[in-house]
Amino acid sequence: MENTSDQHHSRCCFYRLLAILCLLLLVACGGSSTPAPAPTPSGGQASLQRLELSPASASLAVGTELNLHATGLYSDGSRRDLSDSVAWHSDDTTVLSVANGRIHALSAARTHIRARFDGRDAEASIEVTAATLQRLDIEPAGLRLAKGTQYPLSVFGLFSDGSRQALDDQVVWASLDPTLFSISAAGHLTALAVGSGVLRAGFGDLNAQIDVTVSDADLTTLRVTPASVELPAGSEVMLRIDGFYSDGSQQNLSAQARWQIDTPAVASLEGSRLRGLVSGDATLRADVGGLGIEVPVRVTDAVLSRLELDLGGADLPTGLSRPLRALGHFSDGSLRDLTAQVIWRSSDDARLAIANAAGSEGLATALAAGTVTVDAALDGIEIQATLIVSAASLQTLELEPVASRLAVGTGLRMQALGRYSDGSLKILSDPVTWSSDEPTIAAVANADGQAGQVQGLAVGDTRIRVQLGGISASVPLSVTAAHLEVITIEPAEISLASGERLMLRAVGGFSDGSIQPLGAAVRWESARLDVVHIDESGELLALQSGEARVSASLDGVTGSIPVRVSTATLTDLEITPASPRLASGTAMRFSAVAVYSDGSRRDVTAQAVWISANPTVLSVSNGDPFRVRAGAMGSARLTARFGGFERILDVEVTDATPTGLRITATISQLASGEGVHLSAVADFSDGSSQPLDDDVVWSSSDPALASVGNMANSRGWVVAASDRGGSVRIRAEYAGLSAEQLLDITFEPQRPVSLVVLPSPNVLRNDGFDSARITLRLRAAGAAAVVADGTLVAVSVSQDGQVLFSTTVSTSGGEAGFDFTTTASGLLLIEAQVAGSGVAGLGLLYAGEQPLVVVIPAAFADAERIDGVVQAGARFGFFLFNTSNRPIPLQGFVLENGGTELLVIDDPAQLNGGWLDGGVQLGFIVILSEAVVDQGLGAYYLLLDPSSSSEQPARLGVVYSSPQ
Repeated sequence: MENTSDQHHSRCCFYRLLAILCLLLLVACGGSSTPAPAPTPSGGQASLQRLELSPASASLAVGTELNLHATGLYSDGSRRDLSDSVAWHSDDTTVLSVANGRIHALSAARTHIRARFDGRDAEASIEVTAATLQRLDIEPAGLRLAKGTQYPLSVFGLFSDGSRQALDDQVVWASLDPTLFSISAAGHLTALAVGSGVLRAGFGDLNAQIDVTVSDADLTTLRVTPASVELPAGSEVMLRIDGFYSDGSQQNLSAQARWQIDTPAVASLEGSRLRGLVSGDATLRADVGGLGIEVPVRVTDAVLSRLELDLGGADLPTGLSRPLRALGHFSDGSLRDLTAQVIWRSSDDARLAIANAAGSEGLATALAAGTVTVDAALDGIEIQATLIVSAASLQTLELEPVASRLAVGTGLRMQALGRYSDGSLKILSDPVTWSSDEPTIAAVANADGQAGQVQGLAVGDTRIRVQLGGISASVPLSVTAAHLEVITIEPAEISLASGERLMLRAVGGFSDGSIQPLGAAVRWESARLDVVHIDESGELLALQSGEARVSASLDGVTGSIPVRVSTATLTDLEITPASPRLASGTAMRFSAVAVYSDGSRRDVTAQAVWISANPTVLSVSNGDPFRVRAGAMGSARLTARFGGFERILDVEVTDATPTGLRITATISQLASGEGVHLSAVADFSDGSSQPLDDDVVWSSSDPALASVGNMANSRGWVVAASDRGGSVRIRAEYAGLSAEQLLDITFEPQRPVSLVVLPSPNVLRNDGFDSARITLRLRAAGAAAVVADGTLVAVSVSQDGQVLFSTTVSTSGGEAGFDFTTTASGLLLIEAQVAGSGVAGLGLLYAGEQPLVVVIPAAFADAERIDGVVQAGARFGFFLFNTSNRPIPLQGFVLENGGTELLVIDDPAQLNGGWLDGGVQLGFIVILSEAVVDQGLGAYYLLLDPSSSSEQPARLGVVYSSPQ
């Protein structure tokens, strides 16, 4: 927003309500700037050192096209997109034609595309295949968005050789009702009017279509991630802005927002990319849909002191691609991801190509076997690491999880793994092709960042397939009619110190007794953005002391918890193990625990900055997951830093060799659907032993009977099938050694495998009379089975570790329940466990004197005021979000100016029947039809306490302006 010369003429800023009563002042926002151009050689003095083409190697089918990008690397460390400047050439124009970097496949063969500029040359190897198009898939498989918003769609072609290609800008897009939405040639959809229609994409004789719904939902709040920015001069950060809508949906609005910086000398903007220029403070502002939000920016004078490389593994088989990562350690102790800023180089481009093109920086593609040096450089700091391009060939593909079920409308992420001829197991992303046998039942994504994401669309069974070359694998998937009943947030009891981060997890409990992680599908919100910020992934950041309610919502169901940010200060940092010793080539898990002045302790392993004084002996990969791996024999000093504290460990790496491998198991028998975690321990030539949980490769002799995981969060975890019994051997392999564990699987279809705890309502008055019904739903292992009647479930209700109530209940028809009252105040944990079993469930219930605290208000003002007069057309929005499952009586809404009522709504028909239902966001946007003298604008709702017989309503309000 721009200021005018009239200091009485202003447009308001957007604020999130910080409490039940809060001030929204109509003040000048100020500040404007134009985006800074991308870095270019300065003064014409920098010379072109290198020219690269991206991708360096590609395969495409006859009749399809692909864009190549030419990137110039200059002597001053800058890079430039030269795609429109280079001279393009095809070695064989009967195979490939090229114009401005866009290649068109004409006939099957392999050839090269070359580019030349300023005396520099680059080439890309392109294979054109005779594969024929078998199917088109549009992603996402269905779309709902608000009127006036945009969404980029993807379309993939699945070919007869198992390959896939992005065809976004090659298909013919068609909106079957162009009055509802338009679609660009590149697949960017714009919602124009409310309604439902069909979007179609065609290529040759094949077509695909999806349903698109455009809603009349209003934009109510905005969230920028990160909530505040601190970065060294010369560093960059990508910004994201999410919009929350009145129907409970959310959208990424980063590409639609108008970004501004009030001090362009301090920081510059290119789209949503912010770059620090010189030390100082600035304010970033984003405007979209009539709302705006501001973010403080601080640019420091910290300088880059060292670089750290994460190659994602010591080797990469030919034909695969893997993103490399570069982290920067700065003089102020901070750690930043610099993957997109460093200049990447390979010592042998014919063996390993590393991209520097915008959007694919650090993407390494293995072309031919051999040993390659990877180099990353920035601001005169350089680091090198060795990567082996192996000739190992793919033997088999595997999918995790092996067997899955999910409810209609929900999703899960699957992962493809490849077993290679050298015994290694690789996590695969590009270039595997995902597909669903029944895409109307479940769709699976191939888009970057979403590959393997499965979405349940309709009840039924299908198989999810993955293919690479001529090798494929598939797993069964069942989509059920179960509906979401409760969302539980884990961990439930949270107390953080300012500056701490914590990843939250939303788990859904369904009507059939099943539980399911809800992943990125939920809408995360914080009621106090000044206390805690939560991003779209569920990562919580404590900003300052106070308490805020954090909620996760999906399909009209909401779970919420209070989060306390304390004034506790860090007093110590503890590192374990204290005296580490490990063999060359192995990995060890270190942990960092922060100790605070209030006696609390928290794991900060992923937040600490870890540094190895001798990376040749001990390599470190910061982040999540954090990894430490032993290299050459010797000693290395390992340093951990967090919150101004530093702890140092001396680590010894030995040349001991593994002599034996054994599996540690506590049981030898599993029942249907039961799971157990296995660990592998290696014995070494020096008499030592060491856990190898991060290094062994697990396999099952019969994955359909019992599967075993190899992903970071499932490694060594064995799950028995629910539909049959038998015997299975679980095998662990490492460095040519192996060990096996025999497991007997017993078929018990009525065995409980999951438990849902459903408190209704989940907010109570703590008077000892207001009651909730606690329902327990159990799911049996067999698809058609029911847990045996009389199954006992132990239940306890606790607060801060103290048990307040306990009981044991018996099931009937797969359910059990009891009524509960309390005089306690605050968050209560309901923990239930099936007797004699590890099957357990968790429920959350909030009790207090005022149940209305579960209502989160949000407001905005989009108004113009001239000489104290609010102009016609001004918009005032006020919304309430009931984060509980308890309906709250709603009596009215009032907009007033200086005590004079401008609008009164008390008709139940306009107030959702007079109820603010659980999990529902309800509100009004009022547009002034004529100008009014500002005498203090405000609004309030009249709500009744559902736990009380009182007819006296409570006011929940907001003040928009307070003229002096």
